[in-house]
Amino acid sequence: MHRFVIAFCALMLIGLTSLRVQGAELRLCYDRWAPYAYDDGAGATGLAVELTQMALNEAGHHAEFFQMPRARCYFGIRYGIFDGILLDHGDDYDALKLLVADRSVVSRVLVALVREDFRHGASRAMDMFAGANWLKVAGHDYPVSLTENQDMIPVDVAENAHGIEMLQKRHVDVVFRDLASLHFGRDPMVSPAGIRIVMPAISIDQQFLRLIPSLGGVMTDYNRAMETLSQTGMIDRIYYKHLGFSQIGFQRYISRSSTPVTSALMEKIHPATKAY
Repeated sequence: MHRFVIAFCALMLIGLTSLRVQGAELRLCYDRWAPYAYDDGAGATGLAVELTQMALNEAGHHAEFFQMPRARCYFGIRYGIFDGILLDHGDDYDALKLLVADRSVVSRVLVALVREDFRHGASRAMDMFAGANWLKVAGHDYPVSLTENQDMIPVDVAENAHGIEMLQKRHVDVVFRDLASLHFGRDPMVSPAGIRIVMPAISIDQQFLRLIPSLGGVMTDYNRAMETLSQTGMIDRIYYKHLGFSQIGFQRYISRSSTPVTSALMEKIHPATKAY
């Protein structure tokens, strides 16, 4: 009888744990990044938001998304306000010991914007930017190749709202932006006078969903659901919806080291896009 009671209690505990995990209501934070995650006035939307929510729903969970600067996201996680962060590369705030998803949601493709008369050359070696002034936006995450580059001169600003204008007026020589944001964001760059994009990308960083350590079961469910969405083609459908590319197609596009942004593929998918 005693063994039966112990076994019954163990089963009840497992059942309650399963119910708690399966019915998880998550509060996820994200830093605005169109077209991947942003508030359009009616709530959070974008490729990463839609994909993450779909995967969680597939696993029986649900998430509410909150937009705020990255530093405040981490602050909220530390004090129990949020359960995780969307679109995070995982290098910062490791003290929180956040769980990292198996599959990245999107990749940040950092490219350089310069004036047409700026010196030409390959950006991979960063040689063409020696002595250049570059726009450094407070709170933005830049690769070490920029932040520790002694040959470039950072121009610190509080926001990036006037980056193109600063380029055109020669206040800076280089502005670094995400390629998808430039072409597919809410305010896509369409042929600004005298500005071109330098390829290949300066860096390509995968961005992940990260959850607090106590949500290991939810993360396991999420990883399985993402694998299912990949196998059924749903991830590609969401990519097509927001970018006009499949996930693999977009990766191939950005990996073309010598292909200008106005390639035949770009013109075919976005015919309104003009040469820079």
